[in-house]
Amino acid sequence: MNKQIASRILAVINIILLGVLVYILTEPSRKASAVLDVKIVAYKDLSVLPILVAKEKGIFDKYKLNPTIDFIEKVADEVSLVTRGTYHFAGGIPFEVFVFKAKDNPELPRLIYLTEGSVDNPQSALFVVKGRIEKIEDLKNKKVGYLLGTKEREILESILQEHGIPYDSVKLMGMTLKEIMSAYKDSLVDAVLAVEPARSYLMKVENRKPLIDGFLEKNFISPYPYGIGFTSLVNVQLRKNIVRRLLQVIEEALNDIESNPKEAFDAYRKQFDIEADYTPDLPYFNDYVKVNQSTIDNFVNELSRREIILFEVNFGSLILNESTVK
Repeated sequence: MNKQIASRILAVINIILLGVLVYILTEPSRKASAVLDVKIVAYKDLSVLPILVAKEKGIFDKYKLNPTIDFIEKVADEVSLVTRGTYHFAGGIPFEVFVFKAKDNPELPRLIYLTEGSVDNPQSALFVVKGRIEKIEDLKNKKVGYLLGTKEREILESILQEHGIPYDSVKLMGMTLKEIMSAYKDSLVDAVLAVEPARSYLMKVENRKPLIDGFLEKNFISPYPYGIGFTSLVNVQLRKNIVRRLLQVIEEALNDIESNPKEAFDAYRKQFDIEADYTPDLPYFNDYVKVNQSTIDNFVNELSRREIILFEVNFGSLILNESTVK
């Protein structure tokens, strides 16, 4: 091989090596700037607000996420679909429903935020629609409404029993959110358990005074976890870039909800076709850094004590550990 050929071969090798070096140096930047698809499933509990705010305010775009958001009418297999990684995130799921749906694999979900009510910030109220009802014991032989798609029926039954009322002596009627809001117009029930945003609607729009404000917080547990936003261990391990960006999106959305609660609820009204212009008393939105493990454990223990759940479940690893996505 003469020197000219050897020189040409060496030049080609140098060009290839240069290309490899350029790729190595630029690939992380290219990946960081790429728009990533994120699949989200959402239900209509108020804990869906961060998703709606992020969508409405372009926060997903800001962090280069292209969301596909599936709004569901009933929580079915969505919790397991998130834990398996079919969806990257779920929001607006009632926490007590989540407990039932996640019981088989409680080690797999990862909580990103939790909404909570308390005696000082009640999210529930019991309203008398008709008849003479002055205390919980007066609900015997009455018809009481509760929100469909939750476990409020089972929780109501346990509260009634603790007040000496056989649950089968009260007719519990599942109602949609809009039916609860129009409870006084339709008079389908004697009393109704209204959780936000229905609670504030009845108080602020209908000017109704509840019999017991903070009904669940006072008669079940406080703080009371209402809704959850979560991802899964699978997503944390296999889709770190998506989860990292989701955390940024959620953080900014939570800050926006705190600063602009009316605008946040306007996004909810728009999504779920609520005509009345009002702002409910929002729950506390606590991200994974602020959530107290005892809030989760105490709620699950109370469900067990009252025999609402008949299984053992440990959510000790539920709260996201930020170091796992760095």
